[in-house]
Amino acid sequence: MNLTYIRIDLVRDLRDVSVWMFIVALPVAMLLLFSQSADSGAQAGKGNVSFHVTVSMASFSAAIAATAIAGTAVTEFLSGWGRQLALAGQRAWQTIANKVVVATVLSALTTGIVFGAGALTGARADTWQIWAWSYLLVLLGAPLFAVYGFAAAVWFRTDLANGVAASIVTLFGFFGNVFMPLGGGLLALARFTPMYGYAALARYPVSEGWVLDRGTVIAEQPWWWIANVMTWLALFTLAAIWGARRARAAR
Repeated sequence: MNLTYIRIDLVRDLRDVSVWMFIVALPVAMLLLFSQSADSGAQAGKGNVSFHVTVSMASFSAAIAATAIAGTAVTEFLSGWGRQLALAGQRAWQTIANKVVVATVLSALTTGIVFGAGALTGARADTWQIWAWSYLLVLLGAPLFAVYGFAAAVWFRTDLANGVAASIVTLFGFFGNVFMPLGGGLLALARFTPMYGYAALARYPVSEGWVLDRGTVIAEQPWWWIANVMTWLALFTLAAIWGARRARAAR
């Protein structure tokens, strides 16, 4: 990893107001929307329903932030910056690692904002450790979507790639049991989507592995969620490395 590159990239992204509006305003707005249900204060596991919503929206926020920040790679490759990095001796995997670090740091900030908004709107957990573990798990999963955003950028290499990739994350959220409880066949399908394992792991400290399926509470094993995350991480990483090499070769 290149610390100078990471520092410059962080400063640039922190100054981009449009990025902050997208990765902070949207998740917080959805948090306020979903947390206003009649049963938001009801107990669910080791916290209330509002806390479950907060963790879900924090996961979504971190995924959007990581995708958007890593997706800025499309601008670099279109401008020839990727080739300049290659000539300077930086390999494809190093470029990806730098972007992952930047995206994870910014995800930490946006996740903190969402957790703060949740606390102000009634989210409650039995202990402060549940807050801490949920926050940590959200951050640990963010690199998955940083790699995804980078892969989308280097494969499509257009100005629209970043927006399309972020929009697809929203679809991942809807079909990944993040925004509302799914059931039956939809829940079975959701288990194979990128957001499912990530969000389920983030909620584990409060849910303890219990999932709602059409009004029935069922238990799921965390190993499946971990396998889901690791499988998608491997696929996105391969796509990112292959796409980066392809983009450089084309120039």
